[in-house]
Amino acid sequence: MSGATGAEPHSVLLSLHKDVSCLEDASQLMCARYNGDITAQEVGELYASVRMGGVSLRQVVATISKVCGKDGVAKNSKMSNIFLELDRRYFIVENARWEFSMLDGCREGRISERNAMKLFKTVQGSRFSGGWSLFQKKRSNPGSTVTWEEIEVPLCEIVSDKDLEDDVNAKMDVSREAPEIQIKQNSNTDHQDTDTQQELSSEEKISKAVKREQAALRQAREAKQKLSAVQNDQERGAAEESQRLALLAVRDEKHFILRERLQKAVKLEKLNELVPAVAAVRQEDVPNCSELVTEAEELIKKLRVAGQLKEAMTARKIAELEAGLGAVKRGGLERALVTIVAQANTLLEKLRRLEQRKRAVLELSQRVIAELKSYSQPPALVHQVMIATFLLLGSPEKETKSWHGTQILIGKTGKTSLKRRVSECNVSNIPRAVAQRVTTILSRYEFTNVQDTSLGCAVFYSWAEGIVEEVQACSS
Repeated sequence: MSGATGAEPHSVLLSLHKDVSCLEDASQLMCARYNGDITAQEVGELYASVRMGGVSLRQVVATISKVCGKDGVAKNSKMSNIFLELDRRYFIVENARWEFSMLDGCREGRISERNAMKLFKTVQGSRFSGGWSLFQKKRSNPGSTVTWEEIEVPLCEIVSDKDLEDDVNAKMDVSREAPEIQIKQNSNTDHQDTDTQQELSSEEKISKAVKREQAALRQAREAKQKLSAVQNDQERGAAEESQRLALLAVRDEKHFILRERLQKAVKLEKLNELVPAVAAVRQEDVPNCSELVTEAEELIKKLRVAGQLKEAMTARKIAELEAGLGAVKRGGLERALVTIVAQANTLLEKLRRLEQRKRAVLELSQRVIAELKSYSQPPALVHQVMIATFLLLGSPEKETKSWHGTQILIGKTGKTSLKRRVSECNVSNIPRAVAQRVTTILSRYEFTNVQDTSLGCAVFYSWAEGIVEEVQACSS
């Protein structure tokens, strides 16, 4: 049970919401107002007032379990750590949810197990295998598709060193053959050796740092072994100091590697490298990286919005284009994405004009449709325009070769009515050859001549002309 002093839990939360502006404030206010255990729901509600949308209750429960133990009760004394862990998960979820939606091409809310493994690798980087293996072992139905709800929490359980000494034991099994390198007390001097680091590529820098890390791991392992065999306090002190320095070197090399990987990802502007690189730097709390992380997160936002806009342009859907352009505006990315924004706006205007032409057909009165049908011997251009119209709607030309056949199609009702077919017309289903044939037919007549002959026929001419342009644009 929660124990707020002098107020009911929900009223306290409401008052807290008005005062919270950052994580530190939130944790301090929670500690000040509550003198007992706090429920996961209360923690989640307060965190949501700090970070827009917050995280799911599943994440809150997992966080409390990690920070406070498996009894699942949030301790007042641990509130600061709880909020820090929630923040770590918040940023991982923000990135991972977008990646999940990209893999969920059918928008079914689930992905294949193979794609789930890809998502683990994207989010957790080189350490994904441990988390993925654990996730697989816990699945009740291995091999089945994976939902966001199932994968959300495991994705955030990034395999990391709970303690550097434990990591030494695990890593030394695969690095026993690594060349031994003398570890200096101050590992920073290694980054300024005679190799002239500035002249090395990112991969070369990382490769050298990995070798130094392996050497440090080896030295730490040896120091630990010596600890178990010491005979006196003096030897113990020397062994402990050797182990401490080696573990510090491991930490520093790890931080250097993570920082270098993030810099490389920023330089290359690769989203699939940026996301795990930022998550790793945040998780390991790498020092002197705040500006780099900010730059990377801004770049991630830019690349995601640009990707969303490109997908909308490929889909050629008005709603998706409007959503993509809205995301650009909300993110203040108009200048950064000026070229693609201009292209998207041009396409949007074109699609809106096509939509207006379709609406004009759908708004034709039944009287106008009846007038078209009532021709016993229509002007040639009227017949030809309607042939073009029905070609785009999927009717073979032989069905409209005679005016009587065209009249039958114009007069249909219900699901096969002319307006209904126009409303449901899908440009992607129209063969390019059909569009070329319609272009040939329409090119024989000027729009003004069609308009002077029949206003209703002119509406179909305009619609058919717009559809042909869209088919050609999609084909190219």
